[in-house]
Amino acid sequence: RLTIDAGEPIHSVTLLDVMGKVVGTYKFSNYMSKVEVQTYVLPDGVYSLKVQTDKGIYTTKFAKSR
Repeated sequence: RLTIDAGEPIHSVTLLDVMGKVVGTYKFSNYMSKVEVQTYVLPDGVYSLKVQTDKGIYTTKFAKSR
């Protein structure tokens, strides 16, 4: 599980693999500033995370390992 705390309302979160393929999309209608997304189905590796808020899109990378 991955916890994202943006400090502002989150509209959506997109997970991409190292090749840029979308492996998960999460949309939030209640626009909370802190959300959790499930990553247990993802194989170990490096992923990009795009977080869309009212102020823009923020991108970061994370590594998943068991």
